[in-house]
Amino acid sequence: MAYVRERGHRHARGILFIELMIVVGIVALLTAAAIPHFRQARLTVNEQAATESLRAIVVALQSFRATQPGYPSDLGELRDATPPYLNPKLASGTRQGYVFTYTPGEDTDKFLVTAEPEMPGVTGRSTFVVDEGGVIRPLVGGPLPIVGAPAGEGVDDAPEEGDGSTGDQPQDAVGVASESSDLLH
Repeated sequence: MAYVRERGHRHARGILFIELMIVVGIVALLTAAAIPHFRQARLTVNEQAATESLRAIVVALQSFRATQPGYPSDLGELRDATPPYLNPKLASGTRQGYVFTYTPGEDTDKFLVTAEPEMPGVTGRSTFVVDEGGVIRPLVGGPLPIVGAPAGEGVDDAPEEGDGSTGDQPQDAVGVASESSDLLH
Protein backbone atom coordinates (compact mmCIF):
# COMPACT_ATOMS: atom_id res chain seq x y z
CA MET A 1 0.00 0.00 0.00
CA ALA A 2 1.09 3.49 -0.63
CA TYR A 3 1.42 5.69 2.37
CA VAL A 4 1.50 9.41 2.78
CA ARG A 5 3.49 10.93 5.58
CA GLU A 6 1.84 13.71 7.36
CA ARG A 7 3.68 15.26 10.28
CA GLY A 8 5.45 12.02 11.09
CA HIS A 9 2.41 9.72 10.86
CA ARG A 10 1.70 7.20 8.13
CA HIS A 11 -1.82 7.12 6.70
CA ALA A 12 -3.12 4.62 4.16
CA ARG A 13 -4.02 6.31 0.90
CA GLY A 14 -5.73 3.37 -0.84
CA ILE A 15 -5.15 0.20 -2.83
CA LEU A 16 -2.51 0.26 -5.50
CA PHE A 17 -3.36 -0.87 -9.00
CA ILE A 18 -0.98 -3.83 -8.81
CA GLU A 19 -2.65 -5.07 -5.63
CA LEU A 20 -6.03 -4.90 -7.33
CA MET A 21 -4.68 -6.84 -10.33
CA ILE A 22 -3.33 -9.57 -8.04
CA VAL A 23 -6.74 -9.96 -6.36
CA VAL A 24 -8.50 -10.08 -9.75
CA GLY A 25 -5.99 -12.70 -10.97
CA ILE A 26 -6.59 -14.90 -7.91
CA VAL A 27 -10.36 -14.69 -8.33
CA ALA A 28 -10.05 -15.56 -12.04
CA LEU A 29 -7.83 -18.54 -11.24
CA LEU A 30 -10.27 -19.87 -8.63
CA THR A 31 -13.19 -19.41 -11.03
CA ALA A 32 -11.36 -21.23 -13.83
CA ALA A 33 -10.68 -24.14 -11.48
CA ALA A 34 -14.32 -24.34 -10.31
CA ILE A 35 -16.10 -24.22 -13.70
CA PRO A 36 -15.16 -27.77 -14.86
CA HIS A 37 -16.32 -29.21 -11.53
CA PHE A 38 -19.62 -27.36 -11.83
CA ARG A 39 -20.07 -28.64 -15.39
CA GLN A 40 -19.34 -32.25 -14.36
CA ALA A 41 -21.81 -31.97 -11.49
CA ARG A 42 -24.45 -30.66 -13.89
CA LEU A 43 -23.90 -33.59 -16.28
CA THR A 44 -24.15 -36.06 -13.39
CA VAL A 45 -27.41 -34.50 -12.17
CA ASN A 46 -28.88 -34.63 -15.69
CA GLU A 47 -27.94 -38.32 -16.03
CA GLN A 48 -29.48 -39.13 -12.65
CA ALA A 49 -32.65 -37.31 -13.71
CA ALA A 50 -32.67 -39.32 -16.95
CA THR A 51 -32.49 -42.66 -15.13
CA GLU A 52 -35.21 -41.55 -12.69
CA SER A 53 -37.37 -40.53 -15.65
CA LEU A 54 -36.80 -43.93 -17.26
CA ARG A 55 -37.93 -45.59 -14.01
CA ALA A 56 -41.07 -43.43 -13.99
CA ILE A 57 -41.79 -44.32 -17.63
CA VAL A 58 -41.35 -48.05 -16.92
CA VAL A 59 -43.69 -47.89 -13.91
CA ALA A 60 -46.27 -46.02 -16.01
CA LEU A 61 -45.93 -48.56 -18.85
CA GLN A 62 -46.27 -51.50 -16.47
CA SER A 63 -49.30 -49.91 -14.78
CA PHE A 64 -50.89 -49.33 -18.18
CA ARG A 65 -50.15 -52.93 -19.19
CA ALA A 66 -51.78 -54.23 -15.99
CA THR A 67 -55.11 -52.71 -17.07
CA GLN A 68 -54.84 -53.03 -20.87
CA PRO A 69 -54.19 -55.90 -23.28
CA GLY A 70 -50.70 -54.55 -24.16
CA TYR A 71 -48.33 -51.62 -23.92
CA PRO A 72 -49.42 -48.30 -25.46
CA SER A 73 -48.48 -47.26 -28.98
CA ASP A 74 -46.85 -44.06 -27.70
CA LEU A 75 -46.19 -42.09 -24.50
CA GLY A 76 -49.13 -39.79 -25.32
CA GLU A 77 -51.53 -42.60 -24.38
CA LEU A 78 -50.00 -42.63 -20.89
CA ARG A 79 -50.50 -38.87 -20.60
CA ASP A 80 -54.05 -38.86 -22.01
CA ALA A 81 -55.39 -41.76 -19.92
CA THR A 82 -57.80 -41.04 -17.07
CA PRO A 83 -56.19 -40.79 -14.61
CA PRO A 84 -52.88 -40.11 -16.39
CA TYR A 85 -50.10 -42.62 -15.90
CA LEU A 86 -47.37 -40.10 -16.77
CA ASN A 87 -47.03 -36.36 -16.29
CA PRO A 88 -47.37 -34.28 -19.49
CA LYS A 89 -43.82 -32.90 -19.40
CA LEU A 90 -42.24 -36.35 -19.36
CA ALA A 91 -44.76 -37.73 -21.83
CA SER A 92 -43.69 -34.98 -24.25
CA GLY A 93 -40.37 -36.82 -24.54
CA THR A 94 -37.91 -34.36 -22.98
CA ARG A 95 -36.69 -33.64 -19.50
CA GLN A 96 -33.59 -31.94 -18.11
CA GLY A 97 -31.44 -32.16 -21.23
CA TYR A 98 -32.49 -35.67 -22.29
CA VAL A 99 -34.80 -36.88 -25.07
CA PHE A 100 -36.85 -40.01 -24.36
CA THR A 101 -37.91 -42.28 -27.21
CA TYR A 102 -40.49 -45.03 -26.67
CA THR A 103 -40.58 -47.88 -29.17
CA PRO A 104 -43.30 -50.53 -28.79
CA GLY A 105 -42.43 -54.00 -30.03
CA GLU A 106 -44.35 -55.94 -32.65
CA ASP A 107 -45.30 -58.23 -29.78
CA THR A 108 -47.60 -56.24 -27.46
CA ASP A 109 -45.61 -57.48 -24.45
CA LYS A 110 -42.35 -55.78 -25.50
CA PHE A 111 -41.02 -52.23 -25.58
CA LEU A 112 -37.80 -50.24 -25.55
CA VAL A 113 -37.26 -46.76 -24.13
CA THR A 114 -34.08 -44.80 -24.81
CA ALA A 115 -32.82 -41.65 -23.11
CA GLU A 116 -30.32 -39.68 -25.19
CA PRO A 117 -28.71 -36.34 -24.35
CA GLU A 118 -30.13 -33.46 -26.39
CA MET A 119 -26.58 -32.18 -26.84
CA PRO A 120 -24.05 -34.94 -26.09
CA GLY A 121 -21.27 -33.69 -23.84
CA VAL A 122 -23.27 -30.59 -22.90
CA THR A 123 -26.52 -31.90 -21.40
CA GLY A 124 -25.33 -35.46 -20.77
CA ARG A 125 -22.60 -37.98 -21.52
CA SER A 126 -24.45 -41.31 -21.72
CA THR A 127 -27.39 -42.84 -23.55
CA PHE A 128 -29.55 -45.16 -21.47
CA VAL A 129 -31.95 -47.94 -22.55
CA VAL A 130 -34.59 -49.93 -20.72
CA ASP A 131 -36.95 -52.66 -21.88
CA GLU A 132 -39.95 -54.42 -20.35
CA GLY A 133 -37.60 -56.13 -17.86
CA GLY A 134 -37.11 -52.76 -16.17
CA VAL A 135 -33.30 -52.88 -15.99
CA ILE A 136 -31.76 -49.56 -17.06
CA ARG A 137 -28.51 -49.99 -18.98
CA PRO A 138 -26.08 -47.44 -20.33
CA LEU A 139 -25.62 -47.84 -24.07
CA VAL A 140 -21.90 -47.77 -24.66
CA GLY A 141 -21.42 -47.21 -28.37
CA GLY A 142 -22.81 -49.47 -31.04
CA PRO A 143 -26.35 -50.07 -32.25
CA LEU A 144 -29.53 -50.13 -30.21
CA PRO A 145 -30.79 -53.40 -28.68
CA ILE A 146 -33.49 -55.47 -30.37
CA VAL A 147 -36.83 -55.15 -28.59
CA GLY A 148 -37.39 -58.37 -26.64
CA ALA A 149 -34.54 -60.36 -28.22
CA PRO A 150 -33.01 -63.21 -26.22
CA ALA A 151 -29.53 -62.59 -24.85
CA GLY A 152 -26.89 -62.76 -27.53
CA GLU A 153 -29.21 -62.55 -30.53
CA GLY A 154 -27.64 -60.33 -33.13
CA VAL A 155 -24.35 -60.33 -31.22
CA ASP A 156 -21.19 -61.85 -32.62
CA ASP A 157 -19.22 -62.98 -29.55
CA ALA A 158 -16.09 -63.76 -31.57
CA PRO A 159 -13.76 -60.80 -31.92
CA GLU A 160 -12.97 -59.63 -35.42
CA GLU A 161 -9.40 -59.78 -36.66
CA GLY A 162 -7.40 -56.80 -35.48
CA ASP A 163 -10.22 -55.09 -33.57
CA GLY A 164 -8.31 -55.39 -30.29
CA SER A 165 -11.23 -56.88 -28.37
CA THR A 166 -10.97 -60.04 -26.34
CA GLY A 167 -14.48 -61.31 -26.96
CA ASP A 168 -15.06 -61.92 -23.27
CA GLN A 169 -17.17 -58.86 -22.52
CA PRO A 170 -20.42 -59.86 -20.82
CA GLN A 171 -23.59 -59.51 -22.83
CA ASP A 172 -26.69 -58.13 -21.20
CA ALA A 173 -30.14 -59.68 -21.36
CA VAL A 174 -30.99 -57.68 -24.46
CA GLY A 175 -29.43 -58.65 -27.80
CA VAL A 176 -27.83 -56.03 -30.01
CA ALA A 177 -29.29 -55.22 -33.40
CA SER A 178 -27.06 -54.80 -36.42
CA GLU A 179 -29.14 -51.83 -37.53
CA SER A 180 -31.59 -49.62 -35.71
CA SER A 181 -34.30 -50.75 -38.18
CA ASP A 182 -34.16 -54.19 -36.49
CA LEU A 183 -35.60 -52.73 -33.29
CA LEU A 184 -39.07 -54.18 -33.64
CA HIS A 185 -38.23 -57.76 -34.71
